[in-house]
Amino acid sequence: MAANYKYFAHGLPVYSEFEIPELFPLEKVLNIVDPVIIRYAQVPEALEGFQSQVSLQIQPGHFLFKNKNIVNLYVHDGKQILVQVHECEYPDAFRQFVLGFGLGAILHQRGLLALHGSAVVTPNGALIFVGDSGAGKSTAIAAFHAAGYPILSDDVCHIDLSDPAQPCVHSGTAQIKLNRDSAEILQRDLDTVECLVWGKGKYLFPLTTIPERKKAPLFAICGLIKDDSQAMHIKPLKQFDIFRLLVENTYGKRTLKRSKQQDLHFEKIATLANNVQAGMLFRPQQDSQIEEMISTVRQALQIPAHHKQGSIELW
Repeated sequence: MAANYKYFAHGLPVYSEFEIPELFPLEKVLNIVDPVIIRYAQVPEALEGFQSQVSLQIQPGHFLFKNKNIVNLYVHDGKQILVQVHECEYPDAFRQFVLGFGLGAILHQRGLLALHGSAVVTPNGALIFVGDSGAGKSTAIAAFHAAGYPILSDDVCHIDLSDPAQPCVHSGTAQIKLNRDSAEILQRDLDTVECLVWGKGKYLFPLTTIPERKKAPLFAICGLIKDDSQAMHIKPLKQFDIFRLLVENTYGKRTLKRSKQQDLHFEKIATLANNVQAGMLFRPQQDSQIEEMISTVRQALQIPAHHKQGSIELW
């Protein structure tokens, strides 16, 4: 395959047959890591042991995702993502599945640890927010960004455990997804960005500059929970609770059982739980108290103000 476009994401070189503007361009060849190859192709109807109508099919080293309206994806051996695009009203929508399911499957197949979270870079290191869909992960990093902290990754975070004593977080995709309420609270212009009609009304905001750092040492993990609390507060977590938080917020955790990588994954989770601090932020249901959320997190984790506050404009 002719690598028409070369990018990097999650610490991996990505060679694509088609343009993916949501990824950062690769500045130099990374010979130490095998590239991810992405190309158009007819994908299998089914994996062995599955019926063709099953939308998510997983075998060790093989991942098949089928969406009859937008795209079918086949990921194999941690090396290639084959993309079969369907004609639909939203011709660019398929790329979001490539960036999410596709690259997520690549990380799993390579035995790498991926969390369903969003990260910013603070003076102390990378801070990851995790939580259920709608908990406010993207809102949190967008708010921190507005206060001067660069965004590192949104939605998927690859945790590098090459040095177990100092885990690192790699930069992800060149975009952030916000719902309408969060975007309006953060005073972002919705008229000039793409709305994910198929993605529950979220809007895509591109990150227009290459991040200063392609990875950062992991400082802390903050779980997000919306409840009926009147006062926003953070509860520090002990090691077992950190382990459980990481398990619950593994990206694509449903794929691990069939891929027979659960044991390796739990080993990595246990290693990370031993080497990171974490807390659970309880916040009111409404999204309007964003400044209070930033203040609460910064105070609890002793994060200093960013010296370049207001000078970073990534979208």
